[in-house]
Amino acid sequence: MKKWVLFGVLCLVTKLFSTPAQVMIIRHAEKESDGGTRELVPKGWERAGALAYYFTLTKELLTYGPPAAIFGAKKSAKYDNSLRIVQTATPVAEYLKLPINLDYTQKEPEKIAQYILSNPDFEGKN
Repeated sequence: MKKWVLFGVLCLVTKLFSTPAQVMIIRHAEKESDGGTRELVPKGWERAGALAYYFTLTKELLTYGPPAAIFGAKKSAKYDNSLRIVQTATPVAEYLKLPINLDYTQKEPEKIAQYILSNPDFEGKN
């Protein structure tokens, strides 16, 4: 009987927490050094475009398959990087035909982690 109870508890715990195989975090691409604009500069757009190929063609990153989700930053009056973050993620999202999750601001990484770790859709994935 104790074995079945333990088995049931273990099954419940594994349903409460997912274990992604890999989480990749990148910073937004290049901006003007003087901070004059909220958008990427041409070099930043070039890097953003290259990331689409990097994340889909780099063998070491594909051990667990292509990225399963892409997160950006929700617009916030307090933080001005959200546009650059979305501009950096857009080429990868378009290439993979994935939406960019904009539910969290750039200052909420713990909420993103909680979402990923509690979502069984990310189990064993990138």
